[in-house]
Amino acid sequence: MAIPRDLVKTYIIGMLANDLGIPTNKFNETDNLRTDYLFDDQSLVMFGKKINQAQWHNVFVTPPEIVACQTTGDIIDLVASK
Repeated sequence: MAIPRDLVKTYIIGMLANDLGIPTNKFNETDNLRTDYLFDDQSLVMFGKKINQAQWHNVFVTPPEIVACQTTGDIIDLVASK
């Protein structure tokens, strides 16, 4: 059963906030992961592994899928689409 997108958004932004030490209210779906938060391919793959290990869902994102994400909203859409 798919998780509602708004719930995925809450979880993903919470994970990003926890990892980056930034309050959740500072995130926007249009934030660029590479320029705003300095993610590179390796750090995106590591974040994807954290998503895969999370207990709030049963989806799996692949390294190519997560590396293709440019914005916070892209990650939310990716997970919500699974």
